[in-house]
Amino acid sequence: PLHETEYGRRKKYGNIYGHFEGTRPLLSVGEPSLLRQIFVKDFHMFADRRSLATGDKIVDNMLSVVNGEDWKRIRTIVTPTFTTGKIKRMVSIFKECADTLVQNFKNASKDGKSVELKT
Repeated sequence: PLHETEYGRRKKYGNIYGHFEGTRPLLSVGEPSLLRQIFVKDFHMFADRRSLATGDKIVDNMLSVVNGEDWKRIRTIVTPTFTTGKIKRMVSIFKECADTLVQNFKNASKDGKSVELKT
């Protein structure tokens, strides 16, 4: 799986390393302070990334998928929503939802039965 490959590379090469996806060079960054610089302070300089398009109309318009001017427009709209203070106020809601999810899994998997997940 991809995450295991990336984990192995990070252990071998460190938090920042280059590699290729076919003929396309990629830079993988796992250094928290540099990620903050990229995603928060200098986000406007990183509007174009590799395409993660799926063919799904809704998914392909998400911030994590769009590029260029669409990315800049959406980022400008959603950024005020995710201030530190607002996220802190949402934590209790996230926790409540996560607790409900865990309880639902526990209920569905009673007696050691497996739970079928749908995508």
